[in-house]
Amino acid sequence: MSNKNVFTGRLVIKTKRLALTQMALKDTDNLFKMLSDKETAKYVGIQEKKKAIEKIIKVYLKRSKRGEGILLKMATRKDNNFLGFFALPNYNDVHRRTEIGYTITKENWNKGYVSEAILTAVNFLFKKIKLNRLEAMVHPNNKVSLHLLNKFGFKKEGLVRQRYYMNNKPEDMVMLSLIREEWNSK
Repeated sequence: MSNKNVFTGRLVIKTKRLALTQMALKDTDNLFKMLSDKETAKYVGIQEKKKAIEKIIKVYLKRSKRGEGILLKMATRKDNNFLGFFALPNYNDVHRRTEIGYTITKENWNKGYVSEAILTAVNFLFKKIKLNRLEAMVHPNNKVSLHLLNKFGFKKEGLVRQRYYMNNKPEDMVMLSLIREEWNSK
């Protein structure tokens, strides 16, 4: 059974406080503003040029139409206030896996929004979509994200050397994964 249609623009994931909906071109300014903050964008690896961010959104819109992944806007349910993004890139229907990634605006750090999004997304992906494996790539110095994923049961698999270019230089990434049977046994 194929789940590719799940990753089209109709995907909406809701929590008590959040709505995760497909990022649109109208979100370019908010995403640009967030990623223009050096501290917020430190481990993201996305250029801070507005045209580059617009291009990334367009790429994800195309990937979504093909069922290969989706870039979700993370916003408050109450007033649709932009909080950041939650990405499900590199969806593989045959091997029942996807990668997750996220970034949140600095003024919303330490409010539990990312934890809420991860918990709901993992439940959705494992229970509704029946994926078998979730992956995350995290910069080795991003201790907050490594701790957060560990809290949800993600296991470190190793170091992927020179995985991404950040600040015009190759950077290593830590590969983490979570398997459905591990999640179900919690």
